Formats: sequence, structure tokens, C-alpha cells
Amino acid sequence: TIFGAGLGSSNQLTGQPDANGVYPNSLGGIQVSFGDWQAPLLAVAANQITLQVPFMPETDLGPQYGPMQVITGGAAPAALPLPYAGSAAIFQSTPGWAAALNQDSTVNSASNPAKPRSLVTIYVNGLFCSNLPVSGMITKTAQEIDTSYFPSSGGVPLPVYYSGTAPGVIDGICQFNVQLPDAIDPELTLI
Repeated sequence: TIFGAGLGSSNQLTGQPDANGVYPNSLGGIQVSFGDWQAPLLAVAANQITLQVPFMPETDLGPQYGPMQVITGGAAPAALPLPYAGSAAIFQSTPGWAAALNQDSTVNSASNPAKPRSLVTIYVNGLFCSNLPVSGMITKTAQEIDTSYFPSSGGVPLPVYYSGTAPGVIDGICQFNVQLPDAIDPELTLI
């Protein structure tokens, strides 16, 4: 998500996947580029743009993804460097709280916590979950991956029952189904 003044439309515009399940690269005359690569746009508003940083060949990666530009009606201001974090992270629903689903598919929260030894589904970005990722495409099928990352609770790796693509979610989001321990440390991290 990009925040700033005067980024886009005064009315929020929400991107919709096309017939192939791919989000648009332009909404209301707004585009965002990273070097020569156009970003799929999920939503555009006056002070915020929600997007997916496009997948780029490994050779394009370096200390920066390339200059980022917000293009409005064909005009682009000066390009801004974008530092590349280069690490996976667990999505958060609120600061410090993993975006997770409990075993019964309800949203995990302080008022609806997971039970010890139950399975939870957590979502991670920053990993390549599919063999041929397509920027902005909705993942249609489950595809398991081998990864060196493992969710942990209190620094102890959790048993992983599935790691791979998250069907129905934009490509690039990985899903981990893990079992919680008997004593739950509320801090989930990737190790």
C-alpha cells in the first residue's frame, strides 16, 4: 500500500479481476510502475493505492526494485527509489496480530482465539509459492511448495500440514496450515 496526498481518485475505485482472474494495471487513469514493470492495482483512492509489487526476473532484483512512479492521467512525477526488503512476512490483520483462520474457518482474533493443538491457516507474502507466478492473477489451484521458512510460536517451529499457494487469493500469497502447541505463545513468526 502506498500512502500520500493526491494519489488518485476522490472516490475509491476497486480493481476487479478480468475473465482470466488478473487484476488491472490501471484504475481511473492511475498506474504504478516499478522500473519497466506495471503493478496490478487492487484499489485506488485520493490518499492510498493498494497494489501488488509485480514479479520481476531475479536479475532485476538488487538493493532496490527499481524506481517507483505513480502515473496519473499519463503524467508521472519524479521516480522514487523503493528499498527491497527481501524477506517473507506474516500478514497482519491488526498490528501484531496474524491474519489467520481458525480450524473452523472463523477469523482468528483476541475475542476468537485458536484452541491449543488446533490447526490454523496463516498467510505469508515474500515467498514464491507457484512455479510460474503471474502478477495480479488470482490463484486457482492448490500447489504445495517446499520452503525453508517455518512458522513458529515462541521460537519453536510449528508442525506444517500444508504450505503452498492460497487458492482464491492473489498469486504471491502463500498459505501455511499449522498446528498450534499445547501452550500457545501469541507471537507467530517465520524462522
